Amino acid sequence: MPPGYRRAAASSLVKVAGRLRYRLTMVPLAYLRAFEPLDELPNDDRTRWRAYVDRGDGITLGTALQTEARVAAVRVLTGRDPAVAETALVRRVNGDTFICPIDLELRLAVALVTFREMLPSQVADSFVAEEEARRALDSIASAARAPHIREASWSVPLHWFVLFDPDERHFVDPPEAASPRLSYLTSATAAVTRLERAIELVDTFFEDGEDVLNVLADLGEWLDDFHPASIVELDYGTVAGLVPKQALAADRTCEDLWHAIDRLAEGDLMSAAAFYGAARSRWARLEHKQQAS
Repeated sequence: MPPGYRRAAASSLVKVAGRLRYRLTMVPLAYLRAFEPLDELPNDDRTRWRAYVDRGDGITLGTALQTEARVAAVRVLTGRDPAVAETALVRRVNGDTFICPIDLELRLAVALVTFREMLPSQVADSFVAEEEARRALDSIASAARAPHIREASWSVPLHWFVLFDPDERHFVDPPEAASPRLSYLTSATAAVTRLERAIELVDTFFEDGEDVLNVLADLGEWLDDFHPASIVELDYGTVAGLVPKQALAADRTCEDLWHAIDRLAEGDLMSAAAFYGAARSRWARLEHKQQAS
């Protein structure tokens, strides 16, 4: 390998490592979260998390982001993995308690493996050492489940909206000191039903829809890891800060996407494409920022 290429690879490695470590904190992120009913967890998990909830240890979204920032900073400055206590977001709905563990270490392991899989095999070891990837895979295997939280940088993936109904939209415009928040909340059962409908329609109307089907199927596999009585939340997170407040308040991506799906079911491909295009174009500018980052 020519020396110039090695220097370039080393430089790229430093940049990629920095991006990976800061991904959960420094880049605007949207979140997809699964909150499981506490009473439906396996015995050991239920006992542990019941004690956590009874102590009042449930954290806020702000605390979760601060924890992620602290871990990222320690990793960048020292190269070590700091000890991270188990934490979770807690929701109470109609008297029932739901928890969403932060799963930070598991999420970082998944991110590392996913990143390595995206690289050409001939250079993968130069960016993520095989030993490091093996440790990450061991962490994922020992967890025997998916993280409760998925994140996406710079924009909200359109396929996430398939899980929600437009009427499940929640827009909050707090006092000037705080940023507005846009989110959707639904039951896992409803989310799965909507996802199955979308998969059926794509499979019926698109001969070359394999890529879309794979993305939707991956989302279905993630949902399958959680109890059917779970709650699913789409949170625009810090991505909301990239959109002017008025535009955020008027955002109807989920509605446009479901108009597209309904028109597709009717066989009106032209109208379906128009609604999908409207939803797609809304995020194009932010996705261009992601590619440039």
